[in-house]
Amino acid sequence: MGEPTPLIDFPISAPGIRLLLKDESAQPTGSLRHRHARALFRRAVLDGSVTEGVTVVEATGGNAAVAQAWFAR
Repeated sequence: MGEPTPLIDFPISAPGIRLLLKDESAQPTGSLRHRHARALFRRAVLDGSVTEGVTVVEATGGNAAVAQAWFAR
C-alpha cells in the first residue's frame, strides 16, 4: 500500500530526452484512482470520520469505485 509506483523507461528517438511512465497497474486496484482513494480514506481515518464498522457510501463508479471499495474493506 505504501510502495512507490514503478517508473518505466519509454524509448523515444529524441536526443537528450528521457521519458518515464508511471506503471499504475502495479497498484493493488490497478489504476491511478488507487492513490486518490488512499488519500481520502487515510484522511478520514486520521480525522476519526471513518472507524471500524462504519458504513461508507460514495456515489462514484469505475476505477474510483473499485479503489474506494478496496480501502473500505
